[in-house]
Amino acid sequence: MMASWQLWNQISSLYKPRNIFQVQRRALCAVRADYVGVYQRIKDVFHKKEEPPPPTLIAEVRSDIGSRPSRRYRRAGQLPCVMYGRKKKERIVCSVDGKILRQQYLNRKERFENTIYNLMVGPKTYKVLPRQPAIHPVFPPVKLLSVRFLKYRPGKTKFPLPVKVVGDDESLAVKRGALVLPIARRVPCVGLEGLGYNLPDHIEVDVSNIKVGQKVRLGDPVVKVPKDIKPLVGDDFLLYTVHGPGRTTIFDEDIAGTGTAEGE
Repeated sequence: MMASWQLWNQISSLYKPRNIFQVQRRALCAVRADYVGVYQRIKDVFHKKEEPPPPTLIAEVRSDIGSRPSRRYRRAGQLPCVMYGRKKKERIVCSVDGKILRQQYLNRKERFENTIYNLMVGPKTYKVLPRQPAIHPVFPPVKLLSVRFLKYRPGKTKFPLPVKVVGDDESLAVKRGALVLPIARRVPCVGLEGLGYNLPDHIEVDVSNIKVGQKVRLGDPVVKVPKDIKPLVGDDFLLYTVHGPGRTTIFDEDIAGTGTAEGE
């Protein structure tokens, strides 16, 4: 259990006071104005729950392929699935428990495709990544129709990692009208041996101190690559460029050069 002074530091860290009197005053104002929010933060400090690991999915190999057999499996509570590997002979057509996979999809939501599952097919167990879950367009709230699994190998299985911009609300260049234009929205990566069962969500790019005309590359200090992730591109891989007012673009220089040549 956390001590009282540690809890006080947690509350005071939410603000930026100058002295202890401002800490007390702002803490009291926060309690009066938003008692529920402060209570929830204190509750999260004492009752911090870790996300349980994903369950092992037990699959049954099926030989019948098509829309009619798939509907028959869904009526029986099974979900049609296909596991793919690097080679064509590694393809396995199977079915898993639909209730377990649907609950995992509802709990993890956007992180569903970034979770490494153990798929047990007979005596063998494979590490897989769910891909392209097919969802019924009308049935409420969520009804999975099928899921594809990609066989995961540490250091070999490639997956794209999205690039996310942070700190744009604090950037002086952005406030003056500069635009941070994406060149590459995803970076091809592989996971190393120390990676757990959750893949990182994104690669962060901090643009709080960025300048007009600057080019952000993968090896720059403002780019934060997650731990146990190895990009498959070099450090000179271009991610973003910054354009804004008060700077001549290449297009303007070409027009100016063309006009001078015609005048001569």
